[in-house]
Amino acid sequence: MYLGSLTNTLKDLYYHNRDLTTLDEVISLLREVLALHPAPHPLHPWSLDSLASALGRLYQHNALALRPPSNTDRPVSLGNLAQVLLTLYRRNEDLDTLNKVISLEREALGLSPAPHPDRSVSLNNLAGYLLMLYQHNKDIGTLNECILLGLEALALRPSPHPLRYTTLGILAQVYLSQFEQNGVVEVLDEAISMAREGPVLCPPGHRHRPNRVKRLVHLLKKRREVTGDDRDRGEIKDWEAELGS
Repeated sequence: MYLGSLTNTLKDLYYHNRDLTTLDEVISLLREVLALHPAPHPLHPWSLDSLASALGRLYQHNALALRPPSNTDRPVSLGNLAQVLLTLYRRNEDLDTLNKVISLEREALGLSPAPHPDRSVSLNNLAGYLLMLYQHNKDIGTLNECILLGLEALALRPSPHPLRYTTLGILAQVYLSQFEQNGVVEVLDEAISMAREGPVLCPPGHRHRPNRVKRLVHLLKKRREVTGDDRDRGEIKDWEAELGS
């Protein structure tokens, strides 16, 4: 495929010279390649992902050039770019893409020391990205870092902070993953403690309440399965009744 080969050559050139004109040409060619591969063409996903990646690099080039490290808004640009690449990662599940997301969010966090108003956002996001990384590497050190980041974010989001429930959800999943590694019931109890607050912060009618209730039910059932203790049966029944209503 001539266009594809030319695009790859120009991408290699861009990686070498970091010239914006070269990147613009890559994007132009990728748009043409995408037009030649409409869904359900087998190369449509590749064309779409390649274009998304190039556009992400263009955003990075422009946004970060306009906001050097001394600029107080640079953490926002870094976080936005991380979100762009996260969308790409969710399509291609490429570990290098995820590592770039993590690297960008680490830089944003480093530029947001306490009491920066956006520090809790970077802490929460980085914990979530590292939890994704754990799905690849199964490294307990990654989980431990998630816990440290999540607990700091939680401290910066006291109840009734509108985003506290997102941090609680990440920590509940992190503790569950840790329990699956070490089998310590007290760790599972900690996951349940985090999950139990979710429905409190997401009252009936809140669009995220069903997912919070489902997570709590799952964890309560897991504890009953592991311990053989029926103490949670009534609570499980009540929550399931709500989900079924």
